[in-house]
Amino acid sequence: KKDVSSVSFHPKNPLKGLLSADGVYLTEDGFHWKKIPEFENFNGPVHYFNDLLLFVGNYRSSDGGKTFENYIQIDKLTTAIAEQFGFIPKKLQVKRIETFAPFMLKIEIQTSTKKIKMQSSLFTQNWQAVKY
Repeated sequence: KKDVSSVSFHPKNPLKGLLSADGVYLTEDGFHWKKIPEFENFNGPVHYFNDLLLFVGNYRSSDGGKTFENYIQIDKLTTAIAEQFGFIPKKLQVKRIETFAPFMLKIEIQTSTKKIKMQSSLFTQNWQAVKY
């Protein structure tokens, strides 16, 4: 038994899911959860976009969870925050990940002083602030 930090299910198949609880786990049948070894002790946001595209913190899988790559580029986020909010954050932590049509990614990040919501196309990482 572990405390679940984040859980997300496939938008069309509720038996497929992704969760973080002292690691990241993936299920294809809703009953058997397989631990993804790259995320040992991870307790952060996860998001299941479709059969191929999964998000775990700053990372993205484009092959259904077989491999992951560093996706959310902290330097681009830092630049966008500096330009749009007028300060350079000393700390950035992704707290929540969402997607919405058409192919947009929305994240909530915690800086050392405030929570900020940003959004970008899944393909460009041209981050823009989102109004609350």
